[in-house]
Amino acid sequence: VESKASCQQPAQNKVTRCDFDATSNLLAVGFSLGVFMLFEMPGLQALQTLSLGRDPLDSVALGAKGDWLAIGSAAVGQLLVWEWRSETYVLKQQGHHWGVRCVAFSPGGAPSMKRGKALSTNEARPEDRSSGLGGRLMATGGYDGKIKLFNAQSGLCFVTFAEHTAPVNALCFTPQGNAVVSASRDGSVRAFDLLRYRNFRTFASPDGLCQFSSVAVDSGGEIIAASATGGKYAVYVWSIQTGNILEVLTGHSSHVQSLHFSPSSSHPGQLVSGSWDSTLLVWDLYAGTKGGAAETLQCPSGVLCVSFDPRGNDLCAAAVLSGQILFWNVTTAQNVGSIEGLRDIQSGRQWGDMFAATHQRGLKPGKGMRARKPSDGLHLNQHFSAIAYARSGELLLAASQRSPHVALYDTGAYTLAARVTLTTNRSLSGVQVLLNSKNMTEAGAAWQQYDITDSEAEDQEIEKRRAQRRQAEALPGVSVGEAKDAYTEKELRVWDAAFSADSTQFAVATTHGVFVYSADTGMGSPGASGSLCGGEVSRFVPQMLTKAVSAPAVLKALEAGDLSKAMILALALNDYGLLRKAYQRVPVKDIPVVIASVGSPLLPALLWFLSLELKPVSGTPHYQFHIHWVSALIDLHFKTLLELTAGKSTARTGSTLEAAASARSDVSGLCLQLLVELSQRHSAMAKMFESNTYLLRFLGSALSKQTSELMAKQQLELAVQKKRPAAGAREEEAAEDEEDAEAAGAKEKAQTPEVR
Repeated sequence: VESKASCQQPAQNKVTRCDFDATSNLLAVGFSLGVFMLFEMPGLQALQTLSLGRDPLDSVALGAKGDWLAIGSAAVGQLLVWEWRSETYVLKQQGHHWGVRCVAFSPGGAPSMKRGKALSTNEARPEDRSSGLGGRLMATGGYDGKIKLFNAQSGLCFVTFAEHTAPVNALCFTPQGNAVVSASRDGSVRAFDLLRYRNFRTFASPDGLCQFSSVAVDSGGEIIAASATGGKYAVYVWSIQTGNILEVLTGHSSHVQSLHFSPSSSHPGQLVSGSWDSTLLVWDLYAGTKGGAAETLQCPSGVLCVSFDPRGNDLCAAAVLSGQILFWNVTTAQNVGSIEGLRDIQSGRQWGDMFAATHQRGLKPGKGMRARKPSDGLHLNQHFSAIAYARSGELLLAASQRSPHVALYDTGAYTLAARVTLTTNRSLSGVQVLLNSKNMTEAGAAWQQYDITDSEAEDQEIEKRRAQRRQAEALPGVSVGEAKDAYTEKELRVWDAAFSADSTQFAVATTHGVFVYSADTGMGSPGASGSLCGGEVSRFVPQMLTKAVSAPAVLKALEAGDLSKAMILALALNDYGLLRKAYQRVPVKDIPVVIASVGSPLLPALLWFLSLELKPVSGTPHYQFHIHWVSALIDLHFKTLLELTAGKSTARTGSTLEAAASARSDVSGLCLQLLVELSQRHSAMAKMFESNTYLLRFLGSALSKQTSELMAKQQLELAVQKKRPAAGAREEEAAEDEEDAEAAGAKEKAQTPEVR
């Protein structure tokens, strides 16, 4: 040991984390009461001291050169990056306290991302510069009463609204994407402007204070509907422009759990409300009758969530308490299909459950009353609490409150297409379906309910202090929010689910944060988190696999110069390397000819490939070449793309719909993804041009100055050159005159007789 140094730490603080950077000789220390200090080594001189609250710091890290300092606190869900020399925040992120209650995606990017000025100037907001026009917005509402807006691509929060004073139960965006509407237990429905980031409308019940459980906005973005908890079980309808209440819809005899407006253009004011009284009420708000005459659709049990098919075909899905998802045609009032989800939910067993939630388990098979039934050994007390449609309407996302799994269903065949496990973290209650009896005490209680940690004394004291604070704040019977106990804090609850506008992402809101998944578009394209090397791009997903479709056939067509055939075969094979090789061999003048030869079944593959080529990480920098392809594709196949997006089968599309359905290709999602890549590329180029504006002006002014000086110099030389010939001519004339004079003198001398 060469030397020792000591410092006086803050009172009642204990060191929890530290980090040392050898190059800059800096030591960062985090303490148990939210204080961190920065020291200069080896003298241990304190450079800075900063407090982040009263909760312990769980992580401290220094940057490569010691300029930045990262601090994390799990108790408050906060991440901070601090530039200590200038004493400024580089990054400051904080999540929701006590879990996320609801989540929603923007319909296609915020209006602030659609303004050209914000995209092309350096003064644009960080979220505008990072995401551009195609940036997806994700809004979350928590039990802390806050609403946060995230960039779904970067995962960073850039706006937090804290106007609510109670948990936020529901969220939705307006169809134009210029506002987000929230319903809260504080008795208010609030609309937040996404241009100026402010609360511009607050709606309340005319009957007095009541809590709201769900909210919905019509397809025109003109009216808002929200359902109240208790009271008359009413649905309140307001005007967004004036803020006045338009109607109070009463007809349910129990709590109204969910609302949804029809996206159909033929029924713009059609509203469906689902209640615990086992009914769906269909309201027509534009029918002209005050209060509206609702049509009743009877369900087998209480309705928990409703969602309309986004294709506008008047189909509505309803999740009921018996574990089913019912599909109704609200125009004809017919039940057109159903999904039995009891076997797909697989709810987890809580640590406090003394026995499994199955019925008639252990009965021996026999005849009569003892005969086995299909439901034997099946948990019947489970159900889906949240459902959401994909933009194409072909997939339905379903989540259960007490299950760690979410299911994706095919709405055409009413079958399970995929199931995703949110977490396998066994430190959370409700993750496992079967519990091991060896993890139980002699009294029959799970040992996870007790604190049996063997940590050191200092950590034990910090944990003891946390437990005392939690016990002081906890209230009996409270399972969610601030007043829940330590055991309930470890339970996993799934509250809400939502699909993104392009159906490439879906999010699930839980008590332990938001889980965001990138969904495959079905064309072998990578998700938002996919990588080029060894990722989804290299996966072999052929569109048409026949004897003639092979890699040697593509290479042979390229050698023969048949570019149209090579491109068609490469699209049918859907191999990324062969596609790029054929793509780059096509001259600009032949692009329309090649695209005209591509048939309708291969258009989704071409859209996917063009979106990949526009990505900076996987594509090429030949932006003008890509624009020629996109322009020719839209000019030649615009009607076909519209028909594929709308789901219409015509003579032009032929069997494209069947091929697209089998390949899981969402044409509208692919078009939107292509638009996103184009917009991001354009915004990046616009920022580059904007940053070079002053440099170009300087170079232009310097060039004009040099040009003017050069022209003045050239004019001077021309003037000098003009003067020189004139002087030379005068000298020649003078010389000629002298010669003439000499000749004349000689002649006179010759004519004069010599005098002797």
